[in-house]
Amino acid sequence: MPKLSGVVQVDETFIRESQKGSRSLISYLGKGEERKPRYGRKPSKFGVMGSEFATVTTAIDNRGYSVSKVACLGKLTTELFTTSFEEYLFDPSYICSDANSVYEQYCKAFNVAHYIKPSNYLTVLYHNGYDIPNYSHPSQAKDTEAKNKKILESLYGNNMIDYISNRGVKTYNEFSELKTLNRLSLARVNELHADIKDYIYGHMVNVSTKYLQDYIGFFTYIRNWRVTNGNYPSSMKDTEQIFIDILKTKVKYTVTDINKKELVLPKPSTRYIAILKAQTEKIRTATSNKYFKFDEEDGVKSFNRREYLLDQPKSKLYAICKNHDLKKYKPLALYGLVSSILKLPDIENIVYELIVSDRHYKIANEDLEAIKSNAFKT
Repeated sequence: MPKLSGVVQVDETFIRESQKGSRSLISYLGKGEERKPRYGRKPSKFGVMGSEFATVTTAIDNRGYSVSKVACLGKLTTELFTTSFEEYLFDPSYICSDANSVYEQYCKAFNVAHYIKPSNYLTVLYHNGYDIPNYSHPSQAKDTEAKNKKILESLYGNNMIDYISNRGVKTYNEFSELKTLNRLSLARVNELHADIKDYIYGHMVNVSTKYLQDYIGFFTYIRNWRVTNGNYPSSMKDTEQIFIDILKTKVKYTVTDINKKELVLPKPSTRYIAILKAQTEKIRTATSNKYFKFDEEDGVKSFNRREYLLDQPKSKLYAICKNHDLKKYKPLALYGLVSSILKLPDIENIVYELIVSDRHYKIANEDLEAIKSNAFKT
């Protein structure tokens, strides 16, 4: 794995936990849960925050070099990310990520500028009147651009779109200039995720999770080899060079090691899984969405309401106060504001509504694919 520098994009992708080739299946969802064989498209019960997915954490710099690690089963933590990636991040100028708080905590700890782009970015723009300019009519396009800029400035001021944290308060113009100058985005890491999924689910036709890091490591090595050499290996000379690289590592990895390999990834605790199950059932009932599953961008670290509300922009907290006729809430400091909201009788539903409103989807792709598959069968 190489050292990454400059602008580094980071994000997780999720590979369904697999026990391919095992005769006795193990459930990682706790007591009372049976791990049955999966035939066809069968979605998970509780999504990527539980133990039904392996979390592949990825980072890629502006040269194209990447590092990919199978970090755990279930949700990523700041400690796991630091352990897996600290030695590969060489004084980055920016870290670009989605709204997962793991990366925000890492950037604060290591004093790195952090570009954050929420997954619901395009949805927020659409719902607030942002339009694509029609450049076949120059005057009309100019008016649309002026309107769009006002919308972006307003959303930026309320922390509803992308922004740079850990570098003080910036005006929208300052932020926009830095974003353009440094090419801050998540395009490279999203492309990397697509390639990983294509490799694991397409070329390999699924992989047992206990071997997943071996496959991800091979994929990453070959991809980085292409960046260094300008093309994928295609000749005997390329093969010889790769073989020399393998010998230089002086690592003995035998068939016996492979046959005895066991799954040793960190897993969510039994207590956490129990809380995840209970909260999932509650929010499904409250939102009338039987397919709801928590994901890594919901901002739900430990299902602590105060912690969740403290991470919300004040504009959203003010809206809650206004809708519930709370008085004299604007002079309050953030902690006092959150304390007032926590006293509301329907606080649980308030938090659920906030989580749902921030999402850019209602049903996860795995459920949509399963629904389509079952519809085809019937």
